[in-house]
Amino acid sequence: MKDLLDFVLKNITTHPDDVVIDEGSEDDMVVYTITVHPDDMGRVIGKSGKVINAIRTLVRVAAVRTQQRVRVNLADSGTPPQQVTSEQSSEETITSPEPAVEQVESEVVETTQSEPTVEGLTKASDDPTSESGI
Repeated sequence: MKDLLDFVLKNITTHPDDVVIDEGSEDDMVVYTITVHPDDMGRVIGKSGKVINAIRTLVRVAAVRTQQRVRVNLADSGTPPQQVTSEQSSEETITSPEPAVEQVESEVVETTQSEPTVEGLTKASDDPTSESGI
């Protein structure tokens, strides 16, 4: 699996020497964490995440053949992920501020549709001096 990931990533990145694949395990699952050069992040993620999802699908298909469960993670900003212990996570509770809700007042304006008129012009049928009736 790691060889497959390495092959795909080194062929789609512009900095293939900066591709790092860390292998770990979680429960009975193999976890691959990919780290790439920051310039290659967009290339690896792809539009709407299509490229990274395709890579994940390829690895899952290869894993099925060997009867393994795998997960592929992409490290953020080219930096390796930091392990957070349960002690750190319980001590540091981060609260995010509630998003500001903008109050918008709207006014309903009723309009009636009338026949358009242009000042100084009248319909030919209304003008008795009109010769052609055009």
